[in-house]
Amino acid sequence: MIERHFTEKIKPTPREVESELWEMNTIEQVDFLLAMIQRFDREFGNVCMQLENLKDEKDRVLTDLEKRYLKDRLETILEYLG
Repeated sequence: MIERHFTEKIKPTPREVESELWEMNTIEQVDFLLAMIQRFDREFGNVCMQLENLKDEKDRVLTDLEKRYLKDRLETILEYLG
């Protein structure tokens, strides 16, 4: 039997990442959040710079209604995590 191994680079879209997050069980979702916080602690300067870039891009591409909607939903998520 011939066995071949392939290496492929895959860059998931934001929608694919979101879909994968909701396919995870709750333990995996908690671990995902923990990994994000650990990156924040490990790479504080880089994370802050990325968050600033995210803020600038959000302001550029989202409407005022979308920005309010995003903020409202994130606040709801934080209430559940609190």
